[in-house]
Amino acid sequence: MATAEGEAQSLLSDGDGEGKRMKAVVVTQFGEVDRVLEEVSDHPQPSLSGKKGEILVRVLTCSLSPGDLRRLSGATEVIMGKPNFPYVPCGDICGIVEAVAEGSAFKEGDCVVSTWDAFGMGGTGELAIVDEKYTARKPENLDIVEAVALANSASYALAGFELGCVKKGAKVLVLGASGGVGSSIVQLAKDAGAAFVAATSSDTQIVSGLGADLVVNHREENWWENQQMKSAGPFDAVFDCAEGAVGWQRAKKMMKSGCKGGKFVAFVLNEWDIQIKSALGLFTILGPPLGRHIGSSLCSCCSPKYHLVIGPDVNGESMSRVFELVKEGRLRPVVCPESPFDFTKEGVTAAFRLLESRRAHGKIVIKIAEEEY
Repeated sequence: MATAEGEAQSLLSDGDGEGKRMKAVVVTQFGEVDRVLEEVSDHPQPSLSGKKGEILVRVLTCSLSPGDLRRLSGATEVIMGKPNFPYVPCGDICGIVEAVAEGSAFKEGDCVVSTWDAFGMGGTGELAIVDEKYTARKPENLDIVEAVALANSASYALAGFELGCVKKGAKVLVLGASGGVGSSIVQLAKDAGAAFVAATSSDTQIVSGLGADLVVNHREENWWENQQMKSAGPFDAVFDCAEGAVGWQRAKKMMKSGCKGGKFVAFVLNEWDIQIKSALGLFTILGPPLGRHIGSSLCSCCSPKYHLVIGPDVNGESMSRVFELVKEGRLRPVVCPESPFDFTKEGVTAAFRLLESRRAHGKIVIKIAEEEY
């Protein structure tokens, strides 16, 4: 992890060889959103170091993921390590290529979308260094807000969806369907020919518009007690984007067994909020879902198969697959109505607050600069 952390810092924070400065909203220390973000006009500009695959991008938009909030708070320091403060958060970026390393498949002037591997940084600054491996050209049929909304979550959703093996005529349940991952899963399920897609969300209108046949507002009633939900089963596949351990306990009673094709695909480990303060904490986070995976495999005749989505290979190739689905009309981005947020301390803070509240309906996007290319 230390090596990966060092590489991330090199790609996204260093490179002040010419002493140039830029505007950025930076994280000054671990802590609460309201206390750790600062707007500066003299943050060191990144520049190419000569490393293969580097791309210097003028940032137009960036989008937020749960990992950005966990890193800012220090909740996952044991895994991600401690960055060099102040650092520029957010690793999902849409922007214009300013310079490339020798031999790059990209060129100056390309409008690209870039995501991250283990450590996402650089989005809330005027310039960022991204890795060619995690970069794809922005399709012409998407604007800079829509494109960045698909950068990581849609690829992550596609990887998890394939674990569910949804076939024509299947019955599917999506827990937490209005976020970046869940909204993509609903659309992918309908595109795959699912006969019935049920979902939970506090924004029933948005999710119904994505094709869900039944949407239960989980803030108003218990979805597992909803009569339509109970009578719709047994479900072939359940995709959990919100609940974790309790979602597994409730949903497995409404599913087909593993030997009959029932699959529970977990995007959430035990609960949405992750706090890892020690090596023991890492074990307590990973141990239970791994136990569910093993147990469900051994008892597939009486339990659905449990799949944990962790560390899929989200990169430029997977983003290109997502963009192709969009081009074909099979998938569309869902951006929260409040977006795009302003490139100010107040705007970035408001975006992180919304992410923290878990009340965003769609991806949260910050506009860094106007579209000029």
